Amino acid sequence: MSNREKWRALEAELRSALGAAVQFDNGHKAVYAHDASNYRQVPIGVVMPRTIEDCIRGLEICRKHDAPVLTRGGGTSMNGQTVNAAVVFDLSMHCNAIHSLDPVLGTAVVEPGVVCDTLRDAAEQHGLTFAPDPSTHSRCTLGGWSQTTRAVLTP
Repeated sequence: MSNREKWRALEAELRSALGAAVQFDNGHKAVYAHDASNYRQVPIGVVMPRTIEDCIRGLEICRKHDAPVLTRGGGTSMNGQTVNAAVVFDLSMHCNAIHSLDPVLGTAVVEPGVVCDTLRDAAEQHGLTFAPDPSTHSRCTLGGWSQTTRAVLTP
């Protein structure tokens, strides 16, 4: 089976499971072929899961088809970390909720698409902040920083 046939089968199964969240057209691939860096790499396709459960289902399908995967948030990377010849999962569109913020423990549980300033604004209501201060704080998402969705807040 050629790669083209392999990726068509992958697209069909992803689309069957996730519907309109799946985009393998040239327009979407062009948009996701770059980030804030000079690097360019056309993805196999793009998935914009509506929920974390949809993301997990999409990842399972990609694993079944032996497809490389790249998770992406705001695309603010200056070193090409958000581009690759893979199925790009954009978690910034829908997977961006703050599930809990505990001012006593100084922690928050968030989805990977939460923007840094959104978490800071929520923490500020309790006299706390989220300490990292990247220049892209108004656009970058926490999922791009680490694989954890637990943020530590400081006074």
